[in-house]
Amino acid sequence: MGEHVVVVGYGTKGRSAIETLVNNGHDREAIIVVDPSPVAKEEAHRDGLAVITGDATRREVLRSARVQLATHVIITTDSDASNVLSTLTVRQLNPDAWIVAAVREQENVPLMRQSGANSVITSSDAVGRLLGLSSMSPMLGSVMEDLLTYGEGLEVAERDLLVSEVGKPPQSLPDQVIAVVRDEKVYRYFDPVVTLLARGDRLIVVRPAKELPRAPRPGTHGEDTSED
Repeated sequence: MGEHVVVVGYGTKGRSAIETLVNNGHDREAIIVVDPSPVAKEEAHRDGLAVITGDATRREVLRSARVQLATHVIITTDSDASNVLSTLTVRQLNPDAWIVAAVREQENVPLMRQSGANSVITSSDAVGRLLGLSSMSPMLGSVMEDLLTYGEGLEVAERDLLVSEVGKPPQSLPDQVIAVVRDEKVYRYFDPVVTLLARGDRLIVVRPAKELPRAPRPGTHGEDTSED
């Protein structure tokens, strides 16, 4: 197996990450789970996933998952220390993989980034913010929950820019654009740098959940994408 996704930890976060990938068109057979628990192994097998049973902080375990050939690695154990060490080991074995790692405490984010993670998600802070929003504004909390729930209401998605959209302001598009990715940097839609959209931009949008978030074709409204 090559150009696959390795998911370290098959708890609640790991399962949710995998279901999100599958729901967005990723092949379930191109995902490998790494977890030391026999229970997790049984559950992952029941869900149709390949599993390597072992500690992801050990090189031989990660090599068994062919992490050196993976394009993405998601690290989601319940221990920040294990996540940091797993991230460091993965990065040593695969300098090019995109690593997304979870941490429980915000103070561990810098250490996780120094270990080689491209993206770090703080689970406790994220839940706390959602709880706070819901207590202050139940309606705002429900909208945020909607955005985080797959297949219902609204989805946050990334898509390519259409040829017909080049040169237009983000606010003029049919999709609700909230950010623009240009040269691997993210700009808010109102940033002066992205006042006009340019060829090669990617859009972060909010759109109906019935549309696949990472659509295989650019756009969601049946536009002609040809340059002719």
